[in-house]
Amino acid sequence: AGLPPSSFGIHAFPSFFTSDLYGFPFHPTSNNDYGPYWLKAASHTFGMPIDPDDILPPDEQVIAHVAKKLRSLLPALHNAHLVQVDSCVYDVSPDEGFILDRIPHDPRIVFATGLTG
Repeated sequence: AGLPPSSFGIHAFPSFFTSDLYGFPFHPTSNNDYGPYWLKAASHTFGMPIDPDDILPPDEQVIAHVAKKLRSLLPALHNAHLVQVDSCVYDVSPDEGFILDRIPHDPRIVFATGLTG
């Protein structure tokens, strides 16, 4: 939060993706409490295999890495402050590709997995 609208508004700021970080402007809707000049940024890195039913607290090292890299990429973020942190768990195939196939004994059934976020 606290980003200048001329640089970080929904119509001024594009999405970005680096080898381990991505981000985009967050548009407020009636369904959320997000401000009009907020940026969502996340680390696209992998940890250990987990049980999806486990509740994981955000990793402070990942938060520090994302903040440091964001400020390096976008110096205007130097004075921005962190509003919310969440852990996002998703399935990832070994090569990060999608898996889309049919069940051999019934070609009417299609499955997809490894959706990488």
